[in-house]
Amino acid sequence: MRENGMTVTLLAASVRGMAARGLDTGRFCREAGLDPELLKRGDARIAHGEMARLMDEAARFAGDPLFGLHQGAEMELADLGVAGYVVQHCATAGEAVQAMNKYHEMICSGYELKAAPAENGLAELRFRLNDPALEASRHCTEDMVASLCRSLLRLVGRPVELAGVSFRHAPAAEPERYRDVFGLVPAFGAAEDAIRLPAEVLDWPVMARDERLRQEFQALADRMLESLEKGQATTRELTRYLLERTGAAPPSLAAAARALGMSARSLQAKLQREGATFAGVAAEMRRKLALRYLAKQELSVAEVAYLLHFSEPSAFHGAFKRWTGMTPGQYRHGLAAEARQAGG
Repeated sequence: MRENGMTVTLLAASVRGMAARGLDTGRFCREAGLDPELLKRGDARIAHGEMARLMDEAARFAGDPLFGLHQGAEMELADLGVAGYVVQHCATAGEAVQAMNKYHEMICSGYELKAAPAENGLAELRFRLNDPALEASRHCTEDMVASLCRSLLRLVGRPVELAGVSFRHAPAAEPERYRDVFGLVPAFGAAEDAIRLPAEVLDWPVMARDERLRQEFQALADRMLESLEKGQATTRELTRYLLERTGAAPPSLAAAARALGMSARSLQAKLQREGATFAGVAAEMRRKLALRYLAKQELSVAEVAYLLHFSEPSAFHGAFKRWTGMTPGQYRHGLAAEARQAGG
């Protein structure tokens, strides 16, 4: 199944950041199994799971458990591609945040960025997964939140004093180390990945904006977004339908096609044009849900197998081994080891 994933320019920015640290990026690419030619293709996309893996590899290679955080703190708007140029020429910081959300499918699909009013004259900017089949990557999340703070600073050209930062995950290092990026220690284990700042900041004008350039870049971005959305419309529609039925027995191809208002042959043909198959979409959704369920320690492996409608735990073990190269128990053992390492 082909995913919209994220723009390869984000990965290229991470590799450039490694080079700026004096690291051997050629050796990194070889050890991580990354084709350097991919980084030269500005229109290429990379799957979420692969990006998460490469960010983990980069953190290991750099010896930096906060690699994503530090990468985001150095992000440039040009790293976001055409969407970054639209953002750069918005009239206000608030309009820039709206543009980031509008074009987030181009930058990093599956997420949304929303501004919401908060108490005491504050506003909250929240990152949320809008695809329940996706699993959040700590490095990618910290990269996004840190890069948002960096972008606001660069856009308005004056200090932005944050009132709070929150992450759903646990800290990967001593929490005090996050102060260097945010000016405060974030709250961890929170309900939202978000930053809080004075609401008035969203009304601050963007420096060096050019309305003519904004219109030019926005027209191009709109065409690119439309093409991206059209190219995955059936796959997304099928995925959404399957997710809505996760509590019931998996539907057949014929049942899914009827629910989507087409024949089974038409559904197969449309998926094929998008580089997908019915079985592949269903298997990928099960794989992602399996990873999410296994991260919940209160669920036994047998319960996860039941939730995913496997006939018996052994069938789930076999499928999970094919998907990830490890058993469910080994995967959980790795999660526990990461949690112990993060806890110091």
